[in-house]
Amino acid sequence: MDGKRLASLRKEKGMTQKDLADYLSISVNSVSLYERDMIQASDDIKIRIAQLFGCSMDYLMGLSDKRNEAAAEAMMFFCYQDLPEDARTELETFLSKFQHKYSSVLQRGLITDRRNQA
Repeated sequence: MDGKRLASLRKEKGMTQKDLADYLSISVNSVSLYERDMIQASDDIKIRIAQLFGCSMDYLMGLSDKRNEAAAEAMMFFCYQDLPEDARTELETFLSKFQHKYSSVLQRGLITDRRNQA
């Protein structure tokens, strides 16, 4: 878990370390240690934290800058639904060509996550 991200999420929600500790039924010291990256929380605690702050585990772990991948996907779905039929067809054709063009590259693992290149 990314300690700085946890502290930021907690502060955004207006919670103190004690508030978070009480919610998780852990000590304030544990929250402090999580936020300073000195210890890692159990998976159960991480899940509860992600649920509390409405973020993905990837975001909480510092693996993604998108707070909630599911929300982004839902937004894309609703945007798709609002498109006229001809625009939907055009988008589906594009996505099919895109998938075909890059499928062999993706299967060979030649496209790497740009976050890991920094």
